[in-house]
Amino acid sequence: MTSAGYVDICRRGFIGGWAWDPDHPNEPVAIDILIDGHLLIQLIAQGYRQDLKDAGFGDGRHGYSYALPYSVDPSTQEISAVIAGKNVALPHNNLADTDQVISTKASEHFATMEPNLQSTFDIFKGEWNSKLPGDIVSGSVDLFHDHKILWADKLFNFSGKSVLELGPLEAAHTHILYQLGAGKIVSIEGNARAYLKCLMVKEVFGLNKVKLLYGNFVKYLEKTNEIYDVILASGVLYHMREPLKLLHLIAQHTTRVVLWTHYFDEKIYRNLLGEGFDARFRGAISLDYSGYRCSGYEYLYGDAVDWLGFAGGLAPSSLLLERTDIIGFLRYIGFDRLEMADEQPDHPHGPAFSIAAWRD
Repeated sequence: MTSAGYVDICRRGFIGGWAWDPDHPNEPVAIDILIDGHLLIQLIAQGYRQDLKDAGFGDGRHGYSYALPYSVDPSTQEISAVIAGKNVALPHNNLADTDQVISTKASEHFATMEPNLQSTFDIFKGEWNSKLPGDIVSGSVDLFHDHKILWADKLFNFSGKSVLELGPLEAAHTHILYQLGAGKIVSIEGNARAYLKCLMVKEVFGLNKVKLLYGNFVKYLEKTNEIYDVILASGVLYHMREPLKLLHLIAQHTTRVVLWTHYFDEKIYRNLLGEGFDARFRGAISLDYSGYRCSGYEYLYGDAVDWLGFAGGLAPSSLLLERTDIIGFLRYIGFDRLEMADEQPDHPHGPAFSIAAWRD
């Protein structure tokens, strides 16, 4: 089959395009750059271009580019790109004044379209967990309309309250807290990519009163003297290596806490994971924190940690607590009033529930 490709851009100081050999679809093609028929340099067309991959040209790594000497003048000299060894000149695509993406590594980080919401959120394309408001193509989980936060609002009335949010992920719950009129919102995210997504949501949706911090919230709780009306920890407890320590630290900085978390139930997890149970859970570990004794169950993340949108903890595994011990330890550290909701024993990722705990 005939090789394919183009010179997409040829102007003073730059030439760029792509070349592809259908007989070897995932192998790079050598390109000779000629000035008035004389060889200037040989390039390897191996720069990644999403548009080529989307169009079915192998793995998309078939772009080339070169900074031409400024003495070369395209208006007076013939500049051509020829497939090496085949004497096949690539046609010019006349894209010098269009938004064609130049196939250099640096150009992958530049926008060529006018500003719009979709392109903004596509900076993290394929990494979103949350379904963003409106028609933005993103994740699938509708966290921006999460009924758990509305349930907690009925108990604690977030309006005017100071709220510390641990692990905002993509600022969906932050967005709800803002809409509910929380007076002060401090959200701490330890995952760098998640933090940047939170900043994006804050900017786009105008969450002006929110203070987003990047770092480890356990270390923050260990050092700060701040007291908050409410601490929200949704989706973080089951990612901890020391879950009892986190609950104890939370109790030192608030009289009201809202949790959503998975918990360990061997029967449910064995039914859910089948033969994969033993590959995910290593067994019980004895825990003793401030005199409270219970078991933690080590859960291995496995290949999930390789996904850029992974929202787990720092370690390759975490410790899950049983439901009775989450409730029991909260009572042990002084939360004498508790209310449970959103019981999900059949959650696709393991049994889960919401719990609000407070003390006077």
